[in-house]
Amino acid sequence: MAESADHGVQVSCAFCGEGVQYTDEDPIALGIVEHWRPYDEQPDRTFYAHRGCFAANLHPELRELFEEH
Repeated sequence: MAESADHGVQVSCAFCGEGVQYTDEDPIALGIVEHWRPYDEQPDRTFYAHRGCFAANLHPELRELFEEH
């Protein structure tokens, strides 16, 4: 990750590997909880992505749900 004058840290997309510019839509954060249990909401790892890259890699039915929000 490189420094960005606007937001401190520049993140890379977990799907395409390109840097993600800070906009009204990007980046999104993907929290991964290893060995998930109910109410275990703190991510063990966080990945970042372009909203479009994430949506393009979802199953079509899940993509529809994601795009509704």
